[in-house]
Amino acid sequence: MTSNTFQLAFVKVLLRQLPKNTKPAEQIAAVLGCSTASAYRKIKADSPFTIEDITTLCSQYRISLDEAMYSDPSQAVIFKKTQDVVSIDSLEIYFHNTLAQLQALRNMPEATLYYAARDLPLFFYYRFPSLGAFKTLVWLKDSGSDFLEKNEVFDFDKVPEKITDLGYQLNQTYYDLSTSEIWTPRTMANVFEQIQYYYKSGLLRQQDAKRVLEDVAQVIDEREYRARENEKKDNIKAELYSCDFLMMSNGALAVLGENRIAWVAFNGINFVHTTNPNFCEEYERAFKQHANLGVLISGSAEKQRSEFFRKLRDQVSAMQKILDIDLKYY
Repeated sequence: MTSNTFQLAFVKVLLRQLPKNTKPAEQIAAVLGCSTASAYRKIKADSPFTIEDITTLCSQYRISLDEAMYSDPSQAVIFKKTQDVVSIDSLEIYFHNTLAQLQALRNMPEATLYYAARDLPLFFYYRFPSLGAFKTLVWLKDSGSDFLEKNEVFDFDKVPEKITDLGYQLNQTYYDLSTSEIWTPRTMANVFEQIQYYYKSGLLRQQDAKRVLEDVAQVIDEREYRARENEKKDNIKAELYSCDFLMMSNGALAVLGENRIAWVAFNGINFVHTTNPNFCEEYERAFKQHANLGVLISGSAEKQRSEFFRKLRDQVSAMQKILDIDLKYY
């Protein structure tokens, strides 16, 4: 790629990032502190951007040089990741940031959140205390946090109240949003597997494991009720599709009129997100394709809804039998 070709590619990306209904030369001149005529020549590639110019513009408009240098810019997607959750403090920051995003969506009446639930969505864990405390300890344990010693038995009371309170706020704010979810018979599987793993390893007491399982059963009961009513509260949509499988990653898409933002899980509780139009469009298309493969079980399809939730309850019963067996038999 020649310097001139790169500059034209960079300008193309830059122009997409500029605010609508503004004059590009004036915007760039204001950011770079140069004349409008100079900015215009740079846009036309008649004069080069300096390294300092490019760095300043990338910082101002959140541009990655990779996107400009890629042979096909339409295939380059820039993601922003959440801060890694490795401690109680970073988990608190994560919750605050996530809550702020949900509250922003709540303030947009036209917003709908589409969720491909390969795993149970975060917002359901903190509806009930034991499940929320368990998942908090699992995330911190898996991240290598020093919050727990190597072979420390889980103690739900060790989870700070501020975390469970924030988690509950996430749950309640999620209920204020219009949502459309896809669940599969394995949406709860990860939770069951984690209960079994930490129980068999001796890090989760039998009585605590049963408390978590009771909370999971309540999540299922409540989700079925909301699916039957096809709403959360105040006529807010709560669509639920059952699908035999999901080829998509665990993630979500917010549709805000003509705008989109997508979140994709990549490591436990951590997500990356993007507003890239092409990616969001493809994500939305994939979601709708999976929804069409499944069955809308909210509001109607009583037989299919009952069958779907029966499968989830069968998993709870199977897990209950495991917890009723003394560990000495393992």
